[in-house]
Amino acid sequence: MEIVVAFYKVKMVGGETFILRRIYQDLRYWLIGEEWANPDTPGFPEKYIWQEETQKKGKEMWIWWRPIKTIGPFTAPTFARRKLDINWHAYKFKDSEKIVNGKKFRVQKGNIEVFVKMSLVFEFKSWENGGPFLKSLFDTFWKRIYRKNIEMFKREALDDAYRLQGYLKRIMNMESWEPDEREHYPILGIPDTEF
Repeated sequence: MEIVVAFYKVKMVGGETFILRRIYQDLRYWLIGEEWANPDTPGFPEKYIWQEETQKKGKEMWIWWRPIKTIGPFTAPTFARRKLDINWHAYKFKDSEKIVNGKKFRVQKGNIEVFVKMSLVFEFKSWENGGPFLKSLFDTFWKRIYRKNIEMFKREALDDAYRLQGYLKRIMNMESWEPDEREHYPILGIPDTEF
């Protein structure tokens, strides 16, 4: 059983310059830091990479990541898991160079969009495939006993999805709903005085 908690798209268009390698590495390190993936390269959940290059359209690339995180009071990986589907699509982009403070950087110019789907996966194979008695027990367990835990798991997954969205917008230099880390000082105010 899969419950979709969040689905959104973060899109950067209009010929913006970006460093695709940097965005890739930053998001990979975020997933490792949030314990969605292993720091070992072979254990990273990358399922698909496709790239095509034409003269008219430039480069086009698809990258699919499928990290999974075990949740809940039960540690069995087959019972309750959080699943994150991240699909990158970079299109109409070309390699370019940019000079900043006298240093030359290799950048890409084009469009990039990241599709994210956060879902909860519950697997009760022995109960779902059992007879009518086990199915009735499953319905009672699912709808009455475990309902509060499922709502709690949904809220936690939604918080993770929003944190990922804010981080994606920050590394893509887009506006975000997250507040600034700096303190706010009014422009016109009463200065500090000693009495």
